[in-house]
Amino acid sequence: MKKIITGIAVILLMALAFTACQKDNTGPENKITDTQLTPQQVQLKKGMQQAAIVIAQIAKNKDIQKEVQDLINRGMYSDDYIKFKDLFYPQSNPKLKSTSTTLFAQAFKKVVNSGNYEHLKSSDVSDLEKFLVDNNLVLYVPYPVSDYPENMRTPTVTWNPLDNDSVGEGYVLSNLKSTNSIETVPTVNETYSETHPVYIINPAMVDTTGNGSGGTGSGGSGMGNGNTSGTHYAIKLVDMKIKEQLDAFYNGASEIQFVFADGFVIDKDNRIVKVNPHISTVYKFKRKMIRKKQWKNINITIDPDWNQGETENYFGAVEIDVLGTVTLNATVGVKYKIGSNEVTASASAKYSFKSQNDFIGEREFTRDYFFASQTNPALEGHGTYNGNVVRPNGSAMDFTTEIIEY
Repeated sequence: MKKIITGIAVILLMALAFTACQKDNTGPENKITDTQLTPQQVQLKKGMQQAAIVIAQIAKNKDIQKEVQDLINRGMYSDDYIKFKDLFYPQSNPKLKSTSTTLFAQAFKKVVNSGNYEHLKSSDVSDLEKFLVDNNLVLYVPYPVSDYPENMRTPTVTWNPLDNDSVGEGYVLSNLKSTNSIETVPTVNETYSETHPVYIINPAMVDTTGNGSGGTGSGGSGMGNGNTSGTHYAIKLVDMKIKEQLDAFYNGASEIQFVFADGFVIDKDNRIVKVNPHISTVYKFKRKMIRKKQWKNINITIDPDWNQGETENYFGAVEIDVLGTVTLNATVGVKYKIGSNEVTASASAKYSFKSQNDFIGEREFTRDYFFASQTNPALEGHGTYNGNVVRPNGSAMDFTTEIIEY
């Protein structure tokens, strides 16, 4: 029966994986969701834009940069962001209860209260803070400021455009010593961030993974099934590396789902349909890790017993985009001026993002080849990492495996 299921899976896999590859051959720079904003979403966008104007004027401060990065480095959340609630009211977070105030909050209030700023005509700081906090907005830092040259460490502050996930606008404090004027940056995207640090005002991202999540399948081979010698071999996935940004710039980290199974099918939406999976799980790879092509230690068992009667297994992976819904809870009665237009940001609504998964790759491993290449990495042709053979899966992923004999 297993042979029949696997055969069907392979036929479907060949057809559908080819379709998936043909359909989704664009990079994250072009992964723009064509979304028509509602009037309420337009107002939410304007509220985030107004906050960006203020934050741009304090983002150059090195002490504030350090404070923001130190808070992110605490690892309170699964991606590289800090909630505005933590910045304005740290005492409300049990992990920050010893902190009564932040440099960020002090500087933010000072800018707004002074009235010495461009673009903004009038403001009420309590309304703006309430807007950022009540709507669970975050300050996302995809790449640390310290990654950039010393003379290029003034962050451009942008906000989620909502109508697409790849390209937005931003504000940056002029580097000219003769002026502290705010400059408008018309195009902020992944390419721009390669040479300019960026702060992003974002809705709180849907947290689906942490270090790893998802269910392990019930389709394990069975201890000793088909092994006449009494020796068993567990397969571990040890390290994984993602070499290309698979999610769009404003979507944060990449959530990578990978499967080790008797068979699987990639459907028309680039979702994995498993056939008797040994494991199906999701891991999050932060953008800074992907840019630096760093390995992530995963170290999980993907097959508890690859016995002699099981002639092949399949490894497949996709990058998941998760639909998230955010409620706009607060209003901002702040008037600000962009060009000749004066706008008041005030609304209440829900909005969501579209989902588009990315097919990464799939591989069929016969048992004989898998075991032989584990001891002879030249068969894979990509060397070793930490003593284990490197196995590519498409152009964007490498992973290493280990065989445990027991």
